[in-house]
Amino acid sequence: MNRDIISIPVFHKINNKQFEIDEHSHNSHEIIYIVDGKAMFEISNRKYICEPNSLIFISNFESHKMKILQYPYSRYYVLIDPQLFNTLLSSPILASIFKYRPDNFRHVVNLNKNDKTHFLKLIKWLYFIYQKNNILTNEYLMSCLNIILIELYNKYKSAFPLLLPDKSALTILDIQKYIDANYTQDITLKDVADKFYVNMYMVSRNFKKYTGFTFKEYIILQRISKARELLINTSDTVTKISMDSGFGNVNHFIRTFNTIEGITPYQYRIKFKKLYLDLE
Repeated sequence: MNRDIISIPVFHKINNKQFEIDEHSHNSHEIIYIVDGKAMFEISNRKYICEPNSLIFISNFESHKMKILQYPYSRYYVLIDPQLFNTLLSSPILASIFKYRPDNFRHVVNLNKNDKTHFLKLIKWLYFIYQKNNILTNEYLMSCLNIILIELYNKYKSAFPLLLPDKSALTILDIQKYIDANYTQDITLKDVADKFYVNMYMVSRNFKKYTGFTFKEYIILQRISKARELLINTSDTVTKISMDSGFGNVNHFIRTFNTIEGITPYQYRIKFKKLYLDLE
């Protein structure tokens, strides 16, 4: 089976002995559904104790670590390519569970006992589709993800940061999508404001309000996210990766990467390449 073409891999893992994952991040949105056991997650410096029937949502920007507290620990997890997500998910309300991070956002949705069977069936169906790997698998998986998010919205609206999007919120989402598609280019606040016919001070203010990041932070985090992916999945030099992820200067890239990740790009590659192989 050639899984290289699938942009939404789905895994099921069970651990029966001590296991924990150091702080890390990757260039995918992630959904985790805990079936059995208990684990402590720390996501962007927020701690959660997660038990069976917890759904966890982590964006491609967010660093996170996990420690199992109770065995056996069984979970499904879904990795979603951000570009495919932007292309195939049209609803800004549903997208907000990954795209917006206001101060009161919670990464974990604790399903009540009346809903657990229904959502577990949906997650298992995702896993089944991934295992079959037929034509249009990505589109099929994304359609099922849409259903999961719609069902979640209908029952747990508070999990979604953007409930009633106004014009300014929709503009920011459009700007996010533009940055997501063009972050390797030289993007300025003024250029984006001109492109979308809005005041750049309004963009600056509302971008932070809705996304949780400043305009500049968002671009840098997109570039770092891409760099992490290239460090793990290619053997390209650090210089080439710095250019391919949008940094014009390799020294600036190394300094920025070290500031955000706490280690150099080379150290990151050595530390996490084996981790991702073990996870899959």
